[in-house]
Amino acid sequence: MLRRWTKYVVLVVGVLLAGCEVSGGEGEEVLSIRRLTARYEGYPMTITESVVVEGEVISTDRSDEFYNRVIIQDDTGGVVFMVDCDTLHLIHTIGDRLRVECRGLTLGGYGGGVRLGVEGVEEQVEALPLADWMWRCDNVGRSERLHITTAKIASLSAANLYTNVLLEGVRFVEAGEQWAERKESLSRHIVDPEQTTDTLVVRMSGYSEFWDARIPAGVCDVVGVVDYFGNNYQLLIASPDAVFVRE
Repeated sequence: MLRRWTKYVVLVVGVLLAGCEVSGGEGEEVLSIRRLTARYEGYPMTITESVVVEGEVISTDRSDEFYNRVIIQDDTGGVVFMVDCDTLHLIHTIGDRLRVECRGLTLGGYGGGVRLGVEGVEEQVEALPLADWMWRCDNVGRSERLHITTAKIASLSAANLYTNVLLEGVRFVEAGEQWAERKESLSRHIVDPEQTTDTLVVRMSGYSEFWDARIPAGVCDVVGVVDYFGNNYQLLIASPDAVFVRE
């Protein structure tokens, strides 16, 4: 099994220890992502003290899937930073280790997950200016391997939001069709052959570099980031390299 998704994992370098509670600079409190997101209690909350989180980047907006979002993950969970920039892939790549100062950002909820940005309306947060983001984050290295959790479609929960998962032994309903239409995003679907009622949306962008490639047939292992939209979980994948057809 390791050989099927090693190609995806080796896109990054450095060993990830981001979930550890390490000491920060003077006056800083370095939290795991789980401890940071646990501060959200169902209503927007602005962080007033110097709080730092560190994790690996698991998102890229190169194919439009993660618009205005930088998602980082450590070994305790994942979190979204909303950033007003449509070319974030020119700044961060998957596997970059970021250390982010969170003081002044607002925690907001969406679908059971937590996002950070500037205060918006109701429970939502809006994207912070790019200059503010660049001031807040430091690139402190690369990760040797990504954190990837093996999961079943039926077992996905809020704990998986904004994290990498490996779905083993699934099939694409639209096998043989294109991933998307040109400049038009489409929902594709994967199903667990053992539990045919368990279906998960795979959201694909028509602005991707591979929109006209064909969806593979047969049993696959798929690595992607769990997202939430329209009251349902969905999966975002960075490229066809994240889909491994079993021989």
